[in-house]
Amino acid sequence: MKRYPVIHPFLFAMYPVLAVLAASLALLNPVQAIRPMIIILLVCGIIFLILHWIYKDWYRAGFIASMVIIMLFYYGYSYRLPREIHIFDLAISRHLIIIIFWVVFLGILASKWLWQRVRPHVITSFLNISSGLALLYAIYLLGAFWYGSRQDPLVNWSRPPNLSEDSIQLAETYRPDIYYIILDGYARADILQEIYNHDNSDFIDALKSRGFYIADQSYSNYTVTPISLASSMNFEYLDYLSFAGGLSKNSYPLGNLIVNSRVRTFLEKAGYHIYLSGEFLFAELSNPVIVFYSPQIRKLTTFESLLLESTMFEILIDLGKVKISTYTYESQRERILNGFAESEYLVNKKAPKFVFLHIIAPHPPFVFDKNGNPVQPDWEYNIFDGRQFFGGLEEYKEGYIKQMMYVNSLILKTIDQIMKYSSSPPIIVLQADHGSGALLGSSIETSCLKERFSILNAYYFPDGNTSRLYSSISPVNTFRVIFDTYFRTNLALLPDLYYFSDHDDPYQYDAVTDQVDTPCHLSELP
Repeated sequence: MKRYPVIHPFLFAMYPVLAVLAASLALLNPVQAIRPMIIILLVCGIIFLILHWIYKDWYRAGFIASMVIIMLFYYGYSYRLPREIHIFDLAISRHLIIIIFWVVFLGILASKWLWQRVRPHVITSFLNISSGLALLYAIYLLGAFWYGSRQDPLVNWSRPPNLSEDSIQLAETYRPDIYYIILDGYARADILQEIYNHDNSDFIDALKSRGFYIADQSYSNYTVTPISLASSMNFEYLDYLSFAGGLSKNSYPLGNLIVNSRVRTFLEKAGYHIYLSGEFLFAELSNPVIVFYSPQIRKLTTFESLLLESTMFEILIDLGKVKISTYTYESQRERILNGFAESEYLVNKKAPKFVFLHIIAPHPPFVFDKNGNPVQPDWEYNIFDGRQFFGGLEEYKEGYIKQMMYVNSLILKTIDQIMKYSSSPPIIVLQADHGSGALLGSSIETSCLKERFSILNAYYFPDGNTSRLYSSISPVNTFRVIFDTYFRTNLALLPDLYYFSDHDDPYQYDAVTDQVDTPCHLSELP
């Protein structure tokens, strides 16, 4: 009798890893998939060998092993049920229902009665083919991504090429702490009034009373977070991205431009301690001090956290027994609160220090009301803006303002803590990476450019020397002003220019400098 190889347990085990990788390859380093792949294959092999030892039959052991693998590693896909099922006024956990189903199902599959009524080689061939096809589909998605970026030199970018690093020397005579706080999607005050009918003057006045200079005509240079931050952290326009990136959708190299930026390099040379905290989904952090306040599983990569959501480990996550860096509304609330807590915690760290803090708020998802009470949206977790926002326009506007009002209270408290406990007066920059996105579309024609580009941009300088600042300063000039003012460099200002792109094609952007001040009318947008 012809023997058929029993490979399907291993193919089924590999699929979840490749599927998650294919879905997140543009944002994550593929190297992160190696460790979970090895672990899952080892677990699969151990299960397979134990079952063979029990049944003394490779076909039967492989069949049951595949079902166990599917139960363990595909669990997260199988519980799209309500959290509780009510039967005769008795609330039953969805996890209990699913586990009972799997126990009964595996019991039937493992029974001698069933195995005597099937043809082992037919079952094995079918499972080999079906698992192979599933794996080929995941490989196809990976291949399509790599084909689209096969000539993509982004992975080699670590510095913008048109600024000589050797030409800049930072004087070390005066080294204040520097806090660079990014509030994602925080709109300018006039936009809040025009589009959201909200008066934000109390917050702006509170900043002014603390000595902040408000650039009340400021626009972001780019509309997409990774490019915006890569530009501001390297105090340079990234013109070459459009040519070098081409049609690539790979955002991962932009993280390297942010994390290993010129700001960081120059400040490290000047003796600064570097603290980076935020949503570095798209970068491997090399040697910064990263602060985690939340009770998360340590040393898990972002990829591993995402992968765990699809496994039976989801039971512990869902019941709140274990917390990982996962993407839920609850974890989003924790990330926002932890970000502010981290900045306050770092005040007492050794000076001089540079603190980069990126907080995903008031940007969606809207998880707080104006008093800080938790809000649970009615749809699955997402961070989409504008036309991709799962709710309606009015829901966006209401949720945005309420979350922003709570963020206002948090940031003022944080600023007060920084000023109170700093050993010497610090530099504080409070800035948005781009504006809000209630009227954001996928193109220039379908977007309100004035809303998307108009940003909060506030500066606190310890000696009040704001002579180099001006009302329309854009983020690309932020560190040029700081370095020229306090570190005796001669970088000079760049012209304030503005470029539109979207997340689908981040490197294909259009110059819109002459359009960002055009008033928007909802009735005119498609």
